[in-house]
Amino acid sequence: MEFILWAVFWLGLVITAGYAFALVYHWLRYGHMYPAVWVALPVYAIGVFLFIGAMLGGISTL
Repeated sequence: MEFILWAVFWLGLVITAGYAFALVYHWLRYGHMYPAVWVALPVYAIGVFLFIGAMLGGISTL
């Protein structure tokens, strides 16, 4: 059971980081960002830390 939680944790983390990287790459490559990105990137940054804390807290209770 714990293996499944870790697998989902890492999969979610990689997908979130990949999407955030794609947003930053688009900004660097094309020289502009869509307005929603200024909201999305801080939300992703905070969300990743909350996600890590929640998963580690949940797994530690097993």
